[in-house]
Amino acid sequence: MKKEIIIINDMEDFMKEISSIVRKIVKDELNGKEELSKKSTKDALFTRAEVCAHLHISYATLHRYVNAGVFICHKMGRRSLFNMKEVEAALIKVNV
Repeated sequence: MKKEIIIINDMEDFMKEISSIVRKIVKDELNGKEELSKKSTKDALFTRAEVCAHLHISYATLHRYVNAGVFICHKMGRRSLFNMKEVEAALIKVNV
């Protein structure tokens, strides 16, 4: 990040300058996060809590779906992870 020294005598000009800098930084950060989420959301592995929150279901319902073979659960150590592509594909099968 480049360093600049800005000398502003008027408070209004100072506020405009600060707000434009903050706006630019926030815009850059949001664009970066959108690109990352577009690339990795579908292929990423989600925890039980994230899947339950996304589908608006309880842990018990998720557990039942896994036992029934509706969703495929990937184990990493003690963690239960779900691929969102597989979850959405299973939902399409169930709804058809």
